[in-house]
Amino acid sequence: MRIVAHIFTGLVCAFLIGGIALCLAGAGHGWSSGIYGFFPSLVGAPLATAAWGAVRRKIIITCAMVSLVIGLGTDFYLLQMTKEEGFSYFNKVWDLMPLLLMLWILLFVGWQVFAVVAIFKNKKIEQFAALNP
Repeated sequence: MRIVAHIFTGLVCAFLIGGIALCLAGAGHGWSSGIYGFFPSLVGAPLATAAWGAVRRKIIITCAMVSLVIGLGTDFYLLQMTKEEGFSYFNKVWDLMPLLLMLWILLFVGWQVFAVVAIFKNKKIEQFAALNP
C-alpha cells in the first residue's frame, strides 16, 4: 500500500509540472518548451517515487534506471527545444515569474534526483544485507 502512495505522489508532481508549464507558456508568449516536460514526467516521476519507496532491489534498480533515462532524454530535448524557441522567452519568464519558474525547475529536477537517490539507497540496502546475513 505504501508504494501506491509513492506513485500517487509522483503523479501529483507530474501534474504540477504540467500545470505550471501551461502558466509559463502564457498563451504562446512565454516559455512554451516547458510543456514538453509534462508527458515524460507522467511516467518518470511515478517511477522515481516508486523506486524511492520500494524495498526490493530489482524494483528499485529498474524503476530508477528507467526514470533516469526518461529524465535525461527529456532534459536534452528541453534544452534543444528552448534553443530553437529562443532563450529570450525563457529569460522573459524568468523576469516576470521567477518563483513559478523555480518551482517548475525544482519539481522537474526533483523527481530525477529521487531516482538517483533511490539507486544509492539501494546500495545501502545491499551493504546492510551483506553485513547481516
